[in-house]
Amino acid sequence: KIVLSINLTIKVKVFILFSAVYNNFIKGYCMIRKKYLKDFELQEAYNIISSNMSKLVFYKKEDEIIWKENIINRLKDENCFFYLVYQNGKICGFVEIVISNDKLIVSEIQLNDKVKNTRVLLKILKTLLQDNNFKSFNDVYFYINNKNLKSIKTFTHLGGILKEQKGNSSLYCLNRNNMVNYFKKFNISVN
Repeated sequence: KIVLSINLTIKVKVFILFSAVYNNFIKGYCMIRKKYLKDFELQEAYNIISSNMSKLVFYKKEDEIIWKENIINRLKDENCFFYLVYQNGKICGFVEIVISNDKLIVSEIQLNDKVKNTRVLLKILKTLLQDNNFKSFNDVYFYINNKNLKSIKTFTHLGGILKEQKGNSSLYCLNRNNMVNYFKKFNISVN
């Protein structure tokens, strides 16, 4: 009896562990915080943003060096959180978050074309809501390029409110409770 109960306990623990991993990596998705980027990761992130930005604004080749240097420097800042987004083991995007003046600001969400319209954005938002680094913030601010009508529509649909416009981008605010309620509509827990 003792051996049987030990095996049963181990099986239950393995099942619980498997379930937790499955829920965090739904359909091969995960987000990993980085304080240092390997060369290939930095290049992949640049390829994604340059592809996305070329659709909205003119992006010059020499901007690549400047962008990479800026990212490397921002990673050194303890108030900057940089996440690589993976789908099935491959980098498909990145998220950059900055805490500034007691505000949680998502300064970049960049996804490649293969994962757009796949609800990865909802998975990203859910991950951010669950991250202990950000639980004390009631509002999440997002900068969105004014020409990116699809993102504007998405964030206003989620309850985002336009706070200010500066140059080519606008600052939107999403309230944590509104996001949690949005997820509840689909029976998705964010606790």
